[in-house]
Amino acid sequence: MFENPTRIIGLVIVLGAVVAAIIYGGGQEKFLDMPSLLLVAIIGVGNVIGAKGDDSILTKFGDGCVRGAWIGFLIGLILIADAQIFASMNVPALGAAMSVCMLPLFYGYTLKFLSMHID
Repeated sequence: MFENPTRIIGLVIVLGAVVAAIIYGGGQEKFLDMPSLLLVAIIGVGNVIGAKGDDSILTKFGDGCVRGAWIGFLIGLILIADAQIFASMNVPALGAAMSVCMLPLFYGYTLKFLSMHID
């Protein structure tokens, strides 16, 4: 798994930087959305089961997570465009909805990054 200790050091440095940015940027509660995480992870698992090719399981999972992230982002945009907050241009509510809409992208690319380093 981790033949090279520099890979572990690099992974710890990058994850530490991301966690520090989240904590010092205003708190981790803004980054927690279970439906978004479940959507991304389930699509990642589905990609492992159904994808063709000779890639490793972790590579297929990471690729599926990125695809799931973009699907989640598009679902979020569609829901925002159909909502009353968009029609009334309630900017504070629109900003909060957009931040939740972007969380699948964060989850998908984070899981892809982790799968690349673990693989």
